[in-house]
Order: sequence, then structure tokens, then C-alpha cells
Amino acid sequence: MMPRSIKLLISVLSMVMVFSGSAKAESNLTALQTVGTWTNVVSFTINHSGNHIIMLMRDSQNQLTIKESFAKGSSWSEPETVSSLNIINSPGIECGGLSLSYDEKTLYFHANKPGGRGGFDIYYVKLTGDGWGEPVEMSDINSEGDDMYPTVTPGAETIYFIRHQKLIDAKQERKEGTRMSIYYSDKDAKGQYSRPQITNIALNRGWVEDVFIGCDNETLLYSSRKDRKEPARLIYSKVLLASQWYNPEELIKVDDSYDYYQPQEANGKIYFIKSNNKKRERIGSIMSCKPERRFGVVNQVEEKGKVLASADKRPIEATINVYNPTTMQVLARYKSYSKTGDYDLVNDKREKYIVDVRSEGYSYASYMVDYKDKDKAVLPQTIELFDTIALSINVFDAEIFRPLDSKVIAVRSSDKAIFRSVEKGAGIYEFRLPLGSNYNIIATSKYFAENKFLFQLEGDIVFSHFIRELPLNPEKREISFRVVDAETDEPIHAAIHLINLSREEKINIPVEKSQVPATPIPMRVGDKYDVIVDGAKGYAFYSSSINMTTFKENEVKVNLLALKIGQAINLANIQFETASAELLPIAYPELDRLVKLMNENPSLRFELSAHTDNVGNAAYNMRLSEMRAVSVVNYLLENGIPESRLVPKGYGLTQPKVPNDSDENRAINRRVEFTLLPEQE
Repeated sequence: MMPRSIKLLISVLSMVMVFSGSAKAESNLTALQTVGTWTNVVSFTINHSGNHIIMLMRDSQNQLTIKESFAKGSSWSEPETVSSLNIINSPGIECGGLSLSYDEKTLYFHANKPGGRGGFDIYYVKLTGDGWGEPVEMSDINSEGDDMYPTVTPGAETIYFIRHQKLIDAKQERKEGTRMSIYYSDKDAKGQYSRPQITNIALNRGWVEDVFIGCDNETLLYSSRKDRKEPARLIYSKVLLASQWYNPEELIKVDDSYDYYQPQEANGKIYFIKSNNKKRERIGSIMSCKPERRFGVVNQVEEKGKVLASADKRPIEATINVYNPTTMQVLARYKSYSKTGDYDLVNDKREKYIVDVRSEGYSYASYMVDYKDKDKAVLPQTIELFDTIALSINVFDAEIFRPLDSKVIAVRSSDKAIFRSVEKGAGIYEFRLPLGSNYNIIATSKYFAENKFLFQLEGDIVFSHFIRELPLNPEKREISFRVVDAETDEPIHAAIHLINLSREEKINIPVEKSQVPATPIPMRVGDKYDVIVDGAKGYAFYSSSINMTTFKENEVKVNLLALKIGQAINLANIQFETASAELLPIAYPELDRLVKLMNENPSLRFELSAHTDNVGNAAYNMRLSEMRAVSVVNYLLENGIPESRLVPKGYGLTQPKVPNDSDENRAINRRVEFTLLPEQE
């Protein structure tokens, strides 16, 4: 398979070859065709297959209604009102910018609904089994200005739309009017749209009317006017890398007074609205055509825009340096205006440049520009610098890589100020840290050793979000294990298995490490372990628990009981439902060990006895113990042990091991034991 980097290079080179071709004023489209017979369309959206149109239509009483039509061969059905959709179109409310998602399950639009953030805000409705649902405002996208004409990529990972960015200069604002710019926003890991960013300045020349992103995620269609009084024309551009777009061209070269707007791509065709500009009614017919070629590259030399603080959009006085990319010689220095953030620079159209933007206490931005035409530019219209960054810390167990509940702080080196993190998820902690200093990031967690690292925010900072990993090593104590005969105290050759009940960890201690002198085993402080010994020839298995929070000894002595006739051996963790003979799942591992023992010793027969405490009358306890013994035997039978090797027996409260004078003692007396029986004659 071809490496992704090589594929990307070939893609870019092929685009450059295409885009560097002729930019003559010739038609890019075949002959126009009328779609349907409708003449009162205000806005529309067509599905990816090109056979379903949802449109906003204005009737003779100037009322807006949402209707839909379906393709039938070469014709379209009569539009029918979509009642569930017209909830977005309440009386007295203007809406438009209809845009259907590629899976046709979500419809995006803009409207000036009461209670919105700005004049026009972006909304969406979801298609359900009962029709279209309630409108949902896209609060992570909308601003206090007008946000309009939403369009999403397949999968809705990126949304494009147009926004009116009100100018700080009131006189310029009156002159410019509602000049719109194309913005976009990407989804983050949590599925939320990030703060919208403006696209290339080259895309936003003139008066942008609308925007549409093609299904290839690389073609941007929109309409624009060179002057407010001129007709709207169809425009398109192709993406180069990331959010950088080639300079746009017209889709069709026409010389008439009609408006052409709301271009969309579907099934290999371009669809749009053609309306009569003279009447200025902004309603018209839906047209279609087939594109003939891709557009060429036209760049420009003059660069104008703003430098703003990303957090509050405050103007920033910044230094803008222009470098020769080969020699890194500074060719020119510019300053943005402190009161408005405006910058204006001019470069040689025959050259390539590196342009960087710096301001003390803020992040650093750098751009590579390549000019082909003095009327075009590739720098962003708005350059945003940030003065704080987001730092995400992933804290996890260094041995088993599981997230940890921790306390994570940042201590600023310059003044020892402490910044506390916010927990964002399991083991994930986030800071907002001011630029210009270094920080010691320290993580602590109970029963783990502290860990820290130096995070540097001095110098040039390009990224606004950083992710770091901070593994913590568990605290441990060394414990020795020794396996002996319970009666003679003689060493026994047996392996030991430690199962950590607090997390995923298993430790196997081989035979040689359980002998004298026993090899110390590091065990995690604060965790609880099951200690299991099986496979010692002539001995029963052994199981118990160690709580490393309270266990203070340095050695564990494992006393194994020999398999002798009449020797009663306790089974650990055999528990039942209250006042019932139904086994709880906690009993299964211990019973499985008994199954293993009996399979390894096929001649052995056992009595399975159940015992109770003294709560309740003797008859009841006897019956309960008998039923519980049968439940244990049934489990063994289900796991392949022959019935001839098993004898269930209930003893009720008749054989207590300790006095029934406390809850702890009563728990000891509630037990299940197995006893080796003589071989059958």
C-alpha cells in the first residue's frame, strides 16, 4: 500500500498541475437546465443522490412554506408540504439556508427565532419515525451576529457557514453593510464543534451570499457579488491542505442581470437558484448543469486583515515579519494597529514567503505564502493569537495502564502560583495555563508514588492544546510466601498464585521461590489479593485473601492440609442468597478448584457438608444446610464429577467451629467443607 505521505504529495502535485493551468474567462459548465417547474423558490437543498429536493417556497400572500419533491425519471413530482418541517417556519420568522446532511437524517437551516444569540442563528432538526423533530439551536456555532447557510461534510465532522462580523469602525460598518465571511468548525473528540474559524481571505472578497461543501470535502461552492449592486455569481474553490483554499473562480461566465446563488453538488451535477435581480425578490427557479473542468489558481499579493485575541476578540498590536524561506532573511516588518488589530502588507507576486506573527504574552503564528497574482492573498483575514493554552493530562497506572483518580496541579515556576486541574473524564485532567512561564505538573494518587514533569510555555507557542501522559508507579511492600504441611511444618513443593482483586494483575510464584529462604514478592499497597495454592501432591488446595491496606506482616505462611480420610477442609467464599440454597457467583472459583482437584485425583470421594450459625430454630437450619449441600454437589455434577464420588450432608447448627457470640464468629460457622471418604469397596 502506498504510504499516506506519498499519496498526499502526489495529490498536492497533481492539484498544482491542474490549478496552474489557464484561467481564461471561459464557461466552466455545460448548458443550464431547469429543474422542475417552480418559480417561487427562496431556498432549497438536494440530497446526495440528486432525487429528493426540500425547498422553501413563497406563495402569493408572501407566506413561506417548506415543501418536498422527488425525481420521477426525468421529471419531478408536484411539491407537497412537509407538515413536520414547517415547525421551523413560524409566522413572523424568516428562515432559509436549507441544507440536508449526507445521510438525509438531519436538516440544517438558519432562522431569526426569538431568544437566539444573534439576528440569524443556525439550527438543525432530526428525522425520526414520526417525521422531523424539534429545532435545536447550535449554541457552539452561533454568535451574536448573523450566522447563516450551514453546510456539513459527510459525517458532519466539519460545518461551514457564513457569518456577519461586525466591524469595530462604525463608519466602515455603515459602508460595508452586512458583508459576510465563510467560517468553518471541526468536531472534537467529544463530538462538539470547536470555536469557528474564518477561511482564507481570498474566499471572502466581495459580498458572500451562501456556502456549500462538496461531498469530496475539498470543493467549496458559494455565490458572491463583487459589489452590493451587482448580480450574484456562482463561485468555487478547492482545498489545498487543512483549511487553506485555492483562490476561487466563477463556475459560469455569464453577462446578464440575473442572480445565481445557493450552488450545491449532487450526483455529479451542480444545482443552484436563478432569479430576477431587477425585481429584487430573491426568489426564482432551480437550475442544474454539469461541470466541465476544475478551476485554476489565482493568488494575490496584498494582505489585509486583523490580529485578535482568540478568547475575547480584542485587537492585538503584533509584529508581522516576512522572511525569505530559503535564507530566512527578514524582508519586511509590519505592525498591526493596536486599536483595531488591522494589518496591511504587500509582497512581491513573484516570490514565496514565510510570514510570522508575534506579540508578547501571546502565541506564535506562522504561514507559508506563495503569490501568483497581486489581487489575491492566502493569509487568513483574521489571525487569532491566544494567551492561554489547554493542557490535558492522562494519569494512569504505570504497570497496567488503567486511568487513575488523582490530584493534578500545576505550579508556576516564576511565582509558585498553583493552578488546579479540572477532571474531564476517567484519568483525564485539564488546565488553562497562561503563556510566558514554565510549570511543574504534579500528579498524586493514594497508594501511588508522586510523578511530575516540567511543562515549558516560554518562547514560541504555536498550539493551543497539548496532551501529556503522566504514569504513576504503585507503592509496594515485599511479602515472602512459604508453603508447609499444616501438621508437621515441613516445606512443601507447591506453586502459589496471587490474584489482585482490586485491578487486573496476576502473580505466579514458582515452586523454588516459595521455599526457605523464600523470595520476597512486591505487592501493591492498598490492594486485596487472593492467595491460591493447588497441585501439591497428596494435599488439598488452599485459598485465602490478603488485604494489603491492613496486612502488616512481611511473611505469609501457607499451611496445606493433607488429604486424609476424615479430614474436614474448609471451602472459602462459598456464599448463598440470604435464607436460600442458591449459590452466589463468588463461590464459583473455589468450587472450580475443587473440580480440578477431583479430576487430578479420580479415585477420591468427598462428603460435601454445609453448616449454619444459630440464628433460627434447629430444624430450619438443618433443612437449609441440607439444601445448600445439595446445591454444592449439583454444581460439581454439572462440571463433570460423577455422582458416585459425592455425598451431600447438612449439619445445621450442630457443629460450630467457634461460639456463636458475635457476627464474626457466626460468619465463620456458616461454612461449607469437604471431607475425604474411604474408597468404596
